[in-house]
Amino acid sequence: MVYQSINYKVGQKYDIQLIHNNSTNYYAPSCWHNSIELLLCYSGLADVKIGSKEHQINKDEILFINSTKAHSIKSNHPFVILTLTINKECLGTYQEIFPSLEFNTEQTKDNFQDLISLRCYIEELRALKQQTNIRGIEFRENVCINDIIYLLLTKMEISNSNDNSFRKSKRFEETISNIMLYIEKNYEKPLTLEDTAKSFSYSTAYFSKFFRKHTGMSYTEYLTNARLKHAYFDLIMTDLSITKIALKNGFANSRAFSTYFKRVYGNNPQEYRNIIQSEKRTSNQ
Repeated sequence: MVYQSINYKVGQKYDIQLIHNNSTNYYAPSCWHNSIELLLCYSGLADVKIGSKEHQINKDEILFINSTKAHSIKSNHPFVILTLTINKECLGTYQEIFPSLEFNTEQTKDNFQDLISLRCYIEELRALKQQTNIRGIEFRENVCINDIIYLLLTKMEISNSNDNSFRKSKRFEETISNIMLYIEKNYEKPLTLEDTAKSFSYSTAYFSKFFRKHTGMSYTEYLTNARLKHAYFDLIMTDLSITKIALKNGFANSRAFSTYFKRVYGNNPQEYRNIIQSEKRTSNQ
């Protein structure tokens, strides 16, 4: 069974999710957020697409995903991956420039000890997340978060000596971030490529190429994934009919929603809902 991790919590410094995947057809549609994210693979392997770049994460490896970067996960193998997201507010004065920086968490002969330290901080945050009612625990959480950010900035940042290239990259990141925010606010509406391009004063042809270049997917694919993310939540958390869920989240009709949902999750929406409800009943017994 494939579970799409959904987190609607706000106002927190960080969040930990542990994805146990036993499927040989796992796919988490592309998403983005303003938090930085670290993936720690405990077992198995997965392919992670960040923007237009493909990465494979294997056992004991760590992968960094910067804020506002569209990313998706797929795998034909079972895996266990821990995801740590850190709120952008924790970046302090680096909030504005962080999305334009690049970091490399691949293991080399020179950074082995740094990666061990990074893993220790991630796992300590996981342990702290499971504890409650402990006086002063937030101070230790702050230390771990600050140490992670410090390690990224001092040991894992990929230097960029071209200031003009850096400023250009930052400007593009800001534009993509604004486009994604626009989609997130309007995904339930008829949001055509032409209308969105016009909203940002671009020609349709230029906007289409620009969006694909900086996200690694077409505008239509990204919009459909955004709609699917919200529709999935409605499917498992509400009693709305499949048709109402489809129309509420911007799909043209229930058939279009069901076709795309099955392509991603392997079952049509009603079958998937029945499976989830059955598993919930079993776990409550």
